[in-house]
Amino acid sequence: MFTFQPQVQEEWQLPDVKMTLEGTEKIEGEFDLILSLRETNQGLRGVLQYNGELFKAETINRMGGHFQTLLANMLANPQQAVSELSLLTEAEQQQLLVTWNDTKGEYPQEQCIHQLFEEQASKTPNALALVFEQQTLTYEALNNRANQLAHYLRSQGVSRETLVGISLDRSLEMIVVLLAIFKAGGAYVPLDPNYPPERLAYMLSDAQPQMIITIEGLASKLPSSEAQILCLDRSKEAIAHESETNLHSGVKPHNLAYLIYTSGSTGKPKGVQLEHRGLCNLAIAQQKLFNTNPNSRILQFASLNFDASIWEIVMALGSGASLHLANSQQLLPGTDLFSFLEQQQITHVTLPPSVLKVMSK
Repeated sequence: MFTFQPQVQEEWQLPDVKMTLEGTEKIEGEFDLILSLRETNQGLRGVLQYNGELFKAETINRMGGHFQTLLANMLANPQQAVSELSLLTEAEQQQLLVTWNDTKGEYPQEQCIHQLFEEQASKTPNALALVFEQQTLTYEALNNRANQLAHYLRSQGVSRETLVGISLDRSLEMIVVLLAIFKAGGAYVPLDPNYPPERLAYMLSDAQPQMIITIEGLASKLPSSEAQILCLDRSKEAIAHESETNLHSGVKPHNLAYLIYTSGSTGKPKGVQLEHRGLCNLAIAQQKLFNTNPNSRILQFASLNFDASIWEIVMALGSGASLHLANSQQLLPGTDLFSFLEQQQITHVTLPPSVLKVMSK
């Protein structure tokens, strides 16, 4: 039989750590967590002393329960290695392996991500879809402009799973282009115009996109490749003459939606591919998780070169929310970003821990 008694120690003196000449550690003072065991006539009795500023009572009780479970399993399986014995009770194993993994949800099985956007545009055509500086687009206007570009892309040979590079700075056009590529059936490949030429050259050589969409001022930054260069400003009039109706490209949920390259911090950048059905699943799941709706204002913080950006985009445009873009100065962690969030009344934002740390000061 084993019992334990938690004892909280509210005022705790952190131990002093001193290094000897031999490099070993000598710890003086108390520890934050101490387990003491002694034999009694009724069996082993244990006392868990803990720092109340670091541990909650329920955490300590759970630790004690795990220790009791481990001892019981050791007695029942004396030949088994301790590392192979479970600490969890049957109820905890059920919760961990079954309850928490019961994440099945309903999401569109036969739709692509742009079709979810088209449905939303038909429901709320006059709702605000995009905001960038002094420019705005409603859902209807955004859908119409994406349709015109999509029809033009089809006339230029873009079809199902055609890789199309995007080399643009943050702008309304960046979102229009992304949607147009989806509508035409292609898959986008973000090519940051501020990336080093060597990295861009590698990505172009590896992905071999059929087309790159950019503007004249950024086209010169692109390394030479076999890709067709489409400058939006140069082709503006031709695109404006295209139809504003939704395009039926025949793209299916299993078709490729994008190809995004990793940072390459562990070697060469690697292209990661995602299909439309995965993107639809993500959009629906995030809308439910974050309870986004037409009143939501979502910041598009991440660079298009990171997949967090598409999370923000589909979460907003699939739920009727407004997607707010900002320039590089406004996205600087600290006062600039805080002011932007406040001025735009942003309700949802995805920030990395490093940015959150700065924002909390």
